Amino acid sequence: MKLLRHFSLALFLIGAPLFSVAQTFVVAYNSDSNTFCNGGAYLTDSTAILETSIWWAGGGAVLQQGGYGIIGLCPGTYTVTFSYNGMSMTETFIVGNNNTDPCSSLVVNVSGAGPSSPTLCDGYASATATGGTAPYSFSWDSGDASNSISGLCNAVYCVNVVDAVGCLVTDCISLSNNDPDSILVIDNTNGFDSTDIDGTIGGNWIEDCEIDFGAIDSAFAQGGSYNAGVVEVTWVFLDTNGVIVNTYTTFYTVGDSLNGNYTVSVTVFCPQRANGINTISVTDVVAFGDVSGIVHENMEHLKFVNPFGDELVLEFDNSQPRQVQIIDLSGKVLFNYSGSNETVRIPALNWNSGVFNLTIFTHDGIVTKKIIKF
Repeated sequence: MKLLRHFSLALFLIGAPLFSVAQTFVVAYNSDSNTFCNGGAYLTDSTAILETSIWWAGGGAVLQQGGYGIIGLCPGTYTVTFSYNGMSMTETFIVGNNNTDPCSSLVVNVSGAGPSSPTLCDGYASATATGGTAPYSFSWDSGDASNSISGLCNAVYCVNVVDAVGCLVTDCISLSNNDPDSILVIDNTNGFDSTDIDGTIGGNWIEDCEIDFGAIDSAFAQGGSYNAGVVEVTWVFLDTNGVIVNTYTTFYTVGDSLNGNYTVSVTVFCPQRANGINTISVTDVVAFGDVSGIVHENMEHLKFVNPFGDELVLEFDNSQPRQVQIIDLSGKVLFNYSGSNETVRIPALNWNSGVFNLTIFTHDGIVTKKIIKF
């Protein structure tokens, strides 16, 4: 069974350094449209680049001096000049709009079949890539690097496909032996730009016949920790009133150290349930380490009550320019603010109870945090 909401992530890096290097240092993300200027870019290496040497420019004018990232850009062509290990470099990048994505021709479709029973792992999935520039490379969250994988359990499986010029797309499939009415798929990856996602950790599954499957309305990964090659993730399941029904702790073996934002999934099932929902599959994004170009805001600089009620009040300890967005799990933007106020009041009286993504854009980068309305 496919995910209830199909999603694709696209990444396109353009760079023109003054000398030959093996990487590009700037990542751009698109504006929503030709008339809405909420695009931006950031530099991916904050260790070897001197911040005071950074100059962002466009349209023949200097837009910003300093800062590893820039926001509020309209669709167009821009340059950034900086000192990398003492060498002057200039890179050109393009901010497109969501209708003119340079990687939009690259598409991946995943098909497959679920296991023959909830306790067996004999399912399979296959990815087909089209468009873009061949050849393609495949990377599944299970660790496989071929276009097809087998021996799969009841769970959500995601694959990253990268073409020859660096464009990236991701697709997922939810495998279940059950009919569509018996599985609930919760996908919390909506609202994350492709440049926010650095890879996948994998999936895990838990048999639990004690919880009320019919009462579950939303779920999310509360956070992840990494130690000696093992990732520990705590999952929170809530009902329609935002009340916690149950929590689970799952472990994923990854080996290498992590630095960035990664998708992770968990599937809770009960094979003894003959009627109604007996499988819940959740996919979310967790952050590890100091992500280059993406700032995970220190909560000492931002205070708010979570869960919240009819109003969400954000208290910042500085007045730097920022953009604040609230996005529901379907990808709909419920609130959008641009300015430098230290207090941002967000009316939420007409919002349904549940989980939302709070995203904050600043000159330094992006932070996304899960919030709950009761």
